[in-house]
Amino acid sequence: MPGCNLNCQMCQVVHSWEGQPQLTLSQIEDIADKLVNLGVGYVVLTGGEPFLRSDLPEIVRIFEQRGFDLRLQTNGTLSTPELADKLIEAGLRHLSVSLKSLYPEREDALAGREGVWHKIMETLSLFSERLPKDANMIVLNTVITPLTLFEAPALAEFALRAGFFISFIPIHVGCQDGDFNYRSPIQELRFQPQMHSGIDRVYKRLFELKKKGYPVFVSRRFLRESASFLKTGRTQWRCPAPNLFFAIAPDGRFAPCSEFVSEYSVLNEDFIKMYKSSAFRKKIRRQYVENCPGCMYACWPEITYMCSSPPVFFERLQQFLKLSKFHRPQFSPQELADLAAECRQFQLEPE
Repeated sequence: MPGCNLNCQMCQVVHSWEGQPQLTLSQIEDIADKLVNLGVGYVVLTGGEPFLRSDLPEIVRIFEQRGFDLRLQTNGTLSTPELADKLIEAGLRHLSVSLKSLYPEREDALAGREGVWHKIMETLSLFSERLPKDANMIVLNTVITPLTLFEAPALAEFALRAGFFISFIPIHVGCQDGDFNYRSPIQELRFQPQMHSGIDRVYKRLFELKKKGYPVFVSRRFLRESASFLKTGRTQWRCPAPNLFFAIAPDGRFAPCSEFVSEYSVLNEDFIKMYKSSAFRKKIRRQYVENCPGCMYACWPEITYMCSSPPVFFERLQQFLKLSKFHRPQFSPQELADLAAECRQFQLEPE
């Protein structure tokens, strides 16, 4: 989805997708049909901010009618009761909402706008009330930064009590010249060596909470490799893009992942033949993947782990089997705000 209404410090997509043309509904239908032809099963609608599109319910319906397992990712600031009802009527079952902090002023500062945190609480309450209670999930996407590191255990406590799952995603910092679509250009967000012991303490605690049954959505392997990534900037998994997964830019161009966009269009009538060509995929790997320093954006490594690591596969399988038994209580926005304040006591203190 093109554009974003926020200017978050840890992301530069608002600039990367600026001025991109929007796909029409008929073009999106064409893309969805091609994905069916390729045997794709899982689709994430993200951005930018998907809620900027007034026809978002129609887009959701296009993918749901074709049987995709669909997830919608949002910053949680543009939802309304009417839109939520239309999305759920269209078939929406899974939602990811960005939440970086339990402190309103910190969330707002990171997002670059006042009032963001309280709007997120409204969105969480809204969809928690309206989504069907069975076989669906609301996931909090939490980016781990030097400003929020020690809050992570408290955010896990909040997720447990509120009935949400939570993913912890390490901050990605690129170069100041904007060499990636998503990575932050703000060098001050890199973890310095003096914080490495804090990273170890926090991730040790997250491991303990996951073992106790807290709804930490990412795998144990992802947690372990995220801690290493925050300290070294290096990854321990080999990216299989574009063979196992790929992304599609707001204008329909093919992308091996969200960080790079190629000159090829998925709208091309020969796209399916082109994608199935090993020569095409090898070219994409040489041009983009082999020159990438790697990432720990949860979606890409987690699907790779699932397809290559039996322990991760069975860990995720157990998690999904428990989904139908996962209880999500109902909270008003103010009750969620009060719960967040109560859960702040579970954050770790810097040494």
